[in-house]
Amino acid sequence: MQTEHTPAPWTIQHGHASRVYLINTREGNAIGEVVYADTRNPSDAQLIAAAPDLLRALSDLLNATPRTYDNRHEHQAAEDAIYKALGA
Repeated sequence: MQTEHTPAPWTIQHGHASRVYLINTREGNAIGEVVYADTRNPSDAQLIAAAPDLLRALSDLLNATPRTYDNRHEHQAAEDAIYKALGA
């Protein structure tokens, strides 16, 4: 799978304000931030940080699992999620 996004791993770090999570590259460069107003949104930062790993795992799983009549809907959902992540 060839992608143009910043390579994993991405990690989470509390920003300078108490309501900001920074998403960092392995070199420590911030590539995004999640500003939250309540206790639910810190989970968004975890999901964003996991995105490259999820994309790779989903792609690997699709490549290792043949499409059958019984799993066609799951395969299509996985392909749609990959296309969405890649902006295709």
